[in-house]
Order: sequence, then structure tokens, then C-alpha cells
Amino acid sequence: MSSLAILAPNVADELPDRKSRVCLVNNAECSPAGHLSRGWCRVHYARWKKHGDPLAEVRLYRAPKVCAINNEECSAPGGEIRRGMCQKHYMRWWKHGDPNKVSPAGNPTHGMSGTPTYVSWIGMIQRCTDPNCTDYPNYGGRGIKVCDRWRSSFLAFLEDIGERPEGLSIDRIDNDGGYWCGKCEECVANGWPMNCRWADQSSQNYNQRKRKGTSSEFRGVSWVKDPGCWRASIKVNYRSLNLGDFDTEEDAARARDVYIIEHGFDAPLNFASSRELVAA
Repeated sequence: MSSLAILAPNVADELPDRKSRVCLVNNAECSPAGHLSRGWCRVHYARWKKHGDPLAEVRLYRAPKVCAINNEECSAPGGEIRRGMCQKHYMRWWKHGDPNKVSPAGNPTHGMSGTPTYVSWIGMIQRCTDPNCTDYPNYGGRGIKVCDRWRSSFLAFLEDIGERPEGLSIDRIDNDGGYWCGKCEECVANGWPMNCRWADQSSQNYNQRKRKGTSSEFRGVSWVKDPGCWRASIKVNYRSLNLGDFDTEEDAARARDVYIIEHGFDAPLNFASSRELVAA
């Protein structure tokens, strides 16, 4: 008998007594709490509603997805494919830049996954290498790199910079430089010094690069149309502090340098000679 012949009984007498909980499709007792729709149990009714046939075959598995690296079925949970690669090859690409690169055998486990230090290391690599990261335009998109030693090994990163103190995050000393250890072959060959430290948010605010669209070539200096002067400012404890208005752009930049030196802030200066002038 075709399954289409039992789609909709025409005679009310043909419908079973709801109390009997018998499904018309297989004349078996309905398992899901006796609920009947069109004379079918929930299982057959759901098949009819989805496929148009209460006897439709139900696929109990997902179609396999193929990894583009080895043309084999993806081994990741649920057949997850990212950038055309299975999870294993994607993580190799994300960590080493090469989906076929395997970490040396016998690498020790660090047991620090999920710690603040490990999360900082992951974020550092992601924003410099993954174009899908929201912060990529401000890091990898403008040429900021992670050196080979730190990119390939969390333990090397931990050895060089130590565990992340509470309330601090990783900061580049030279904001235009990369995340450099200063000791690996790549750093030595390019003359890259150690360029990272743990710093609080205020220190990182001092260390921000000059933003595009600002009116001055100096950090912390802006043109104020009314009353027509150059204003020096600096962020302290998340608040912008006005250091005064000046007739020239250089005077405003120098005033900011003096404030930084006198208060002992670890921030880049606009003029290298400012420390000598203050000391004098």
C-alpha cells in the first residue's frame, strides 16, 4: 500500500480512538504520550510534515565533509570545516602558518590552557594572523607580526615574558613594532629588540600611536579652533587630562613630555631631548 494512500483519512470513523493510542501507519501503540495528529503518532506526523510522507526514510547521519588538505572526511566534531580545512589542519595553519606543519615530537605540555597568560598569547597571534579577527586591521593589517619563537611556542613566550599579572595585558613598547622576543633567529636577523611587556591600561593609553585624522603630528596634541590654539592632553586613569593651551604645536608637545617625565609615566615622548631639558 502506498504511503500516499494513508496521508489523510476521509472518513472520521477510520480515525482510531485517541485513548487507544494506535498509529494508523503501523497499527502499533503510539509511543509519545498518546498524542495523535491525523491518526498518526508524533514520529510519523513529523516525517509527513517535513518530507510529505510519513514513511520517508530519515537520515541518521550528516553527509561527510571533506578536508581540502588530504581529501579525506573531516575528523572534527560535526564535520566542521574552516577555510576548507578540518579542525586539525586549521589549527596547524593558525599556529604555524602551514596546515601540514607538525609540532616536533615530544613537546612538553604546559597545562596552562585557559589561563590569562595563555589567552593573551592566543589573542596576540589571532589579531596578527587571522583576517577574520575584528582587530586584524589594526594589527596584522598594518604589518604587525609575531616573531617565529613566540608564534610557534607558548612555552617560549612564557619563558621570555613571564606569567600575566592580574590587571595587566600585553603591550608593545614600540607601538609601530611587532611582538618580538629579541632573541630568535628572525629577530636577530632583522635587528628586532625585545618589544613586549605586561602593562596596565593607562600605560597602554600613553603608548598609543598617533591616530589618523588628528590635526597634529605629535602625540597628545590637537588644534582647538576656538580659541585658536594647540592643546596638550594625556589620558590618566581612563580620563583625558588637559595640560594647557599653547601658541605653537611644538610647545604643546613639549609640555606633554614634561608632564610624563615629572610624573614618572612610562610613555613615549615627542622629543628625545625632553629628558635632558627637564634634568637641567
